[in-house]
Parts: sequence; C-alpha cells; structure tokens
Amino acid sequence: MILDAVTPVTVSVAVVVTIGPVLPAMAEWAVLLLWPLAVLSACPPWGERWVPALVRSARRLTPSEQFTMSAPVRHAQELEQLHVRGLRVRVVAGGDVRGYGSRTILLGQDVIAQLRRRTLTGEQATARVGHQLGLLRSGATRWEPAVQAASWPWHLLASIRLPLLTPMLRAGWGLRGLYVPVLVYLAWVERNPFHVAAIVVLVLTYLVPRWGRSWAQGRLRLADAALAGTWLAGPFARWLLQVDPSPPMYERVYALGTAAAQAPEGPGSPGAGSAACAVAPWA
Repeated sequence: MILDAVTPVTVSVAVVVTIGPVLPAMAEWAVLLLWPLAVLSACPPWGERWVPALVRSARRLTPSEQFTMSAPVRHAQELEQLHVRGLRVRVVAGGDVRGYGSRTILLGQDVIAQLRRRTLTGEQATARVGHQLGLLRSGATRWEPAVQAASWPWHLLASIRLPLLTPMLRAGWGLRGLYVPVLVYLAWVERNPFHVAAIVVLVLTYLVPRWGRSWAQGRLRLADAALAGTWLAGPFARWLLQVDPSPPMYERVYALGTAAAQAPEGPGSPGAGSAACAVAPWA
C-alpha cells in the first residue's frame, strides 16, 4: 500500500504546495492547514472511523444484513489466528470483501446479495471474510486511511476529464523515457544536480508501479498464508476457481492445497478430503 501510494501522495503534496500560495489569503490558510489536519486525523486509529464513509460511502449493516452475515463473520472470528478484536463491518458498493485499517471489513453489497441468492455458499462467505481478517492481522492495511486522505488532490485531478489535453498528456507521459538519455547528457556536460534529480524521478516513475504490483501480490500472499492451515482454505479455493479459472489462479490455489488437506473440519465444512479435491481437482 505504501509503495503503491508514492506517486499519488507525492503529486498531492506538490498540488497543495503549488496551489496554496496563489489562492486568496483565507483560502491559502484553509488549504495549507486543513489538508495536513485531515491527514493527521486519518492516521490510526481514528481514520478508519470516517475515511471509509467519506471515500466509499460506507455504512452500518441493516438488521437483515446483520442476520445474513452474522454466521460467516462469527465463524471466521472464532479462529484464533484470524480473530480481530473490536472488528467493525461496514457495507459499501460493489462485490469485494476488503480489510481496511486495522480492524474494519468493507463488505460489498453484492456479496450479501449473492449469499441471499445462494450463489455464494456460507462457507465461501466465511472464507472471504477470514481471508481479509488475516490481512488485517498482518498490519499491511493499517495506514491505508491516512494514505487515502493524503492523496485526495491526486484523485481529484484524476477525475477531471479534458477531451483535448488528456490524450496529449497521456502520449507525452508514455514517451517520458525518451528524455532520460537527454538528461543524462545534460547532467554529464553541465554538472547540474537538477538534471540528476529529474533522471531519478523519471526512473522512479517506472519502478514505483512495479513495486506497487509487487506489494499487492505480497498482500495476497500474507492473507493466503493466514488462511492456510484452517478449514477455510478449501472453501476459499473453490470460490477462487469459480471466479477465475485461469492458470495463474490455479497456481495460487495449489499453494493452498496442502493446508486445505491437513486442516481440521469447521462448522459445516465438507472435510479435508473434499477440500483437497477442490484445491487440486485434477488429482
């Protein structure tokens, strides 16, 4: 999350510092003071109370939603390696289950609808919740609210659609690598430190997205490792193959195979043997 947010946060800081001085006096003070205060208030443990509601319109579960999700959340919380003290569950739009902050689960409305229609089994819903509980316990999402609050100018700029400038800027950004040899030559001839700094920035624009993708994969591995060894590994593997039966997904699911085969049975679980077959259906 931190590496993935380097560019948005850096651009947001540059926007605030640049725009603030050109605004009227009162507006300048408002921007230069309110933005840092918002970032500080989004730091743990306060941020996950208000940032999801502002950014993703998160809300509390209705009584019927609580009834639908009570068993999956309770069964996942009963596992010692997945238990999160003071867990909050909030409903957002979409079909994801996502760990947020240090003790918040953002539950997509579509997940509840699928569980009600029986297209998602109770075991699979429990496994999806448990997967994100493991991510919360790893601490990988602890600073996510603060990062989102710090990068709101970036998201504001990204939401602007200029029909003429956007393709031009996109094309120029895609060709930014052509400037590196020129800057290297200028840095060698003129010995100007600003040219060296520009080279570093351009190189980082290629490396940061790669680091961000690597970090995202690392988060998945952390959550998978927390789920491995529990009876939830089998139901989670079956759900993964339902949504994406691609070769890379089979590789990921295979990593859960041994743990699913050796895990103890849980409430209503099909048993270790069938879980192993779900993970490795060709066996």
